[in-house]
Amino acid sequence: MGVIIPLIPIYVEQMGVTGIWIGVLFAVYSGTRVVMAPFIGRLSDRRGRKPLLMAGLILVVVASLGYIWANTLWILVLVLSSSSRFSDTGVVYS
Repeated sequence: MGVIIPLIPIYVEQMGVTGIWIGVLFAVYSGTRVVMAPFIGRLSDRRGRKPLLMAGLILVVVASLGYIWANTLWILVLVLSSSSRFSDTGVVYS
C-alpha cells in the first residue's frame, strides 16, 4: 500500500467521489489492520512465521492486482480491505 497511498486521492477523485470517502478508504485500511493483527499474530504463533509470511506475500500480490479492476468505490473498499488483511501477515508480531 505504501506506493499506492499517494495515488488513491487522485484515483478516487477521477471516480467522482468526494473528499470524505478518501478518509473512509484510509480508515478501512487502518481499521482492518488493527482488527486482524491479533488474529494473524496468534496464527503465526501456531503455524509458524515462515509459512505465514510466504502466504501473506502471495496474497498481497493477488489483492494488489485488484487495484487494476477497481472501477467503483465499493470495489476499491473491498480491495483495500483485503490488501490490508493480507499485508498484516507480512508483519511479524511478537
